[in-house]
Amino acid sequence: MANSVSVRVVCAAALMGEMLLSPVNVYAQGKAMLEEVVVTARKREESLQDVPLSVTAYSADSLDAAGYSDVASVANSTPNMEMQSLGPLATFTYIRGIGTRRFDSGVDQSVGTFVDGLYRGRTYTTNTDLLMIERVEVLKGPQGTLYGKNTIGGAISLTTKTPELTQWQGQLRYEPGFYEDSSDTFHSQSLYISGPIVDDKLAVAAIIAARESDGYQDVLDEEPPGGNLRRDVRGGDEDSESGKIKVQWLPTDSLELTLSANKSDIDSTGDVFKANDGGDSTRRPFLINPLLPNRPIVNDPRVSVSNNPDQFSRVAVTTYYGSIKWTNDLATLRWIGGREKAEFGSENDYDGTGYDIAVNDNVEKARQQSHEIRLEISSDKWDLLLGAYYNTEDVRRKEALEIGQDSLIAPLNLGQRLVADFDSKFSVESRAIFGQFSWQLSDDIDVTLGLRNSVDSKEADVTSVNNFVLPKIALTGVLEEYSINLDDEWESTDTLLSVSWQAFEDGMVYATYSTGYKSGGFQWIAMTEDNAREIIEPEYVDNYEVGAKSTWLDRRLRANLAVFRMDYRDLQVLTYNSDGLIPVSVSENAAESRINGVELDAVGLLSSRWMLTFSFAYLDAVYEDYIQEPGDPSTQRSGNQMPRAPSSTASLGVVYTTDVASGVLNAGLRVSWKDSFYWEPDNNNPKRGHEEPELTLLEANIGYEVGNVSLNLWGKNLTNEVYRTLIVDAGVDVQYFDFFAPPRSIGLQLQYNWQP
Repeated sequence: MANSVSVRVVCAAALMGEMLLSPVNVYAQGKAMLEEVVVTARKREESLQDVPLSVTAYSADSLDAAGYSDVASVANSTPNMEMQSLGPLATFTYIRGIGTRRFDSGVDQSVGTFVDGLYRGRTYTTNTDLLMIERVEVLKGPQGTLYGKNTIGGAISLTTKTPELTQWQGQLRYEPGFYEDSSDTFHSQSLYISGPIVDDKLAVAAIIAARESDGYQDVLDEEPPGGNLRRDVRGGDEDSESGKIKVQWLPTDSLELTLSANKSDIDSTGDVFKANDGGDSTRRPFLINPLLPNRPIVNDPRVSVSNNPDQFSRVAVTTYYGSIKWTNDLATLRWIGGREKAEFGSENDYDGTGYDIAVNDNVEKARQQSHEIRLEISSDKWDLLLGAYYNTEDVRRKEALEIGQDSLIAPLNLGQRLVADFDSKFSVESRAIFGQFSWQLSDDIDVTLGLRNSVDSKEADVTSVNNFVLPKIALTGVLEEYSINLDDEWESTDTLLSVSWQAFEDGMVYATYSTGYKSGGFQWIAMTEDNAREIIEPEYVDNYEVGAKSTWLDRRLRANLAVFRMDYRDLQVLTYNSDGLIPVSVSENAAESRINGVELDAVGLLSSRWMLTFSFAYLDAVYEDYIQEPGDPSTQRSGNQMPRAPSSTASLGVVYTTDVASGVLNAGLRVSWKDSFYWEPDNNNPKRGHEEPELTLLEANIGYEVGNVSLNLWGKNLTNEVYRTLIVDAGVDVQYFDFFAPPRSIGLQLQYNWQP
């Protein structure tokens, strides 16, 4: 059983640091070694150690062992990656300090998410469930040549399992668990089957899954001592269902067709706005009637207050995908395309108090389709990829802000609730042609050249109306009615030059220069027509990276290093405008920013039973030239640290595997640490809660596998740390809102694998 243990130690260890995607080989002498990790970061299969860019990869087994159920879960294990969420409505991804913290329709993401090569553009579709996942790859730095627009910070590529062409197999899983309070439970279940309809010609794979969670955040109807617990509203609860089917057909030896469809529905209270007074209990909620008594904000992070009994968040996503691959002796021709229909709706208490001050309602429907065609030609000395891309997106967003009876505005509207309705229609058309050429200049040196030309056209129809009973002229410059049409077009040519040198048999060093581009956009919930007409310009980056990838000690140690510098121009920044009646967020272009960093990943086999993993990342991300409000020296942000960019992150993991009776026992422990960071460009206002303290998280699992049955007990946030996943600034020096991560959670995964 020694060789069996050697294989399983690597599989179990995959949840630590840089995840391993394969088992190990065994030397004739019985020595285990790390096997090659295969990725598709450059849209072709190749060894991770041959790719001249920084990539972190995760296998399905590693994600399962850690209890990870969605993409956001991998962030703590990935150097220089941050993911924050606003319940099911939005996931904000940052790589190397670059991301987008907006979930409106007018702007795009900075980190692109791709499922089997199909782009997902909405914030509520990017944190996808890990259904039928074979591999997750995190590509760091701009990926403008092969992946296109809106990958200026990086890309997340998910590859799903291919249906089995030779034999049927299946998997049944049930996973119960609980949070810090054992009465707060969650459970999930899934059923997966895959097999041939016609041997070696036609196969199908399908999965259905469901998850229910009681949540972990109490919600009161008003502040203590008079507050009562709401039984129908609980932060962090969830009721979700999802399914996916994938069919593969090989009519000839040279032709391969794949079709898939998946659907997911999430019904949740969502993350409840948790008001924070910055430690000053005399502060009053924004927009509150000054004649009402002040109620101190509840400081317990697991307790929120909401005046709205109808709070909810719902998301529904349906995706259809297809691919055709035709191969002959000379080339491969490939088409990938798909359509996505995504919808969400939500209603939130917008002030986080027991007063009737503000409620936010929104509904969005988005339709997207994309097509990509690629010609791939390879020889012994070179590889050529040529392609064209086309994408359209239509989004309709309706949003309402309701200002209630307890607000200071109610008397101005003769006691009626003031309702401001915003109706936005956005249309996007994107076109691109691209190519990449890799040439083996000598036995030791490879050169890669890439080029992509992108054109993005956008159009917006935006309307604002309100029910203010007095003459509307009284709201000029404060809350205006308008109906406008905007359109713009942007073009960018992105380049790539990479040189790699095989310094020794198992060691490669590389140097890469690349550029990236993120398209422009439009404002969201503009209080005035002038603000609504402010168009957000594109942002651009020049990326310089040198790195080394190496394997040592008879392939028992793998160590990869990357050192980079990124210079950004016209970086899109989210700020807050409190000049109007209601504080709102505004996007603008910062002048310049600079990011320097280092990333190190290492994994080593200490013996046939022990494995150790380590990762470290350093990041120096600052604004070089940025004044938030020109003419106001107090808004000087030059030299400030960029948001969500901790200067250091690290993780250390250990895995032990051994034979027990007729099965295999494996146990893993991982600790991750990140330095403090700022949530907003303003680093100098502690009362606004802009700084997040440093954080250490502990995770562990212990599993046992015998025959077709496996059990895995896992724990996340074992030390029960209290930390925020997001803050929302109210835009005035009064208060802000916190969203907290789940407390300690324990789960038990029970799984039965069926295979003849």
